Amino acid sequence: MKIYFTASLTGKKLYEENYRRIVSCLKDLNCKVFAEHVFRGSGEGIRKENRKERMVYHRLLNRNIKWCDVAIAEVSYPSTSVGYEISLVLKKGKPVIALYSEKEGDYPPILQALREEKAMLVSYSLGNLKDILQDNISFIKTKALEKRFTMLLSPKITDFLSKISRQEKIPRSEYIRDLIRKDMKKRKF
Repeated sequence: MKIYFTASLTGKKLYEENYRRIVSCLKDLNCKVFAEHVFRGSGEGIRKENRKERMVYHRLLNRNIKWCDVAIAEVSYPSTSVGYEISLVLKKGKPVIALYSEKEGDYPPILQALREEKAMLVSYSLGNLKDILQDNISFIKTKALEKRFTMLLSPKITDFLSKISRQEKIPRSEYIRDLIRKDMKKRKF
């Protein structure tokens, strides 16, 4: 699996060991990982770049997002740039695993509202990191096998689905899938 890894450059002061462990675990899981920009870059260096240098980086960013199967973002340290990268990945229809450290105070409240089917917000510790990554990558591989099915629904049904989605805090499609699974179980399919 090809993985684009991103994390806060400013956050390296506190989380660089976590970043390195994440990349190491991904490589142990036989993933190809693009992460050099995180370890070579610095917040100060980016602020000193001119417009041309930033455009070159943005083209590289888009090429790497297009190349990857999934993006993994370490989001324990707040970063607008990482949020932008997550948005780009999701816009291209690719899944994102947003990891945050279990340490108290590291929970990224802004991402709590992230309600994308292809985005997962997952806590980890250095002790359970490899298992967390393995489980979530396996889940994504399973999801990749799923087929898209389009159907037209009346406004009354879509209004109902939207209301349920808000109340249950789940995507409309997940609600429909759950209904189908229950019916399959009832019919012993």
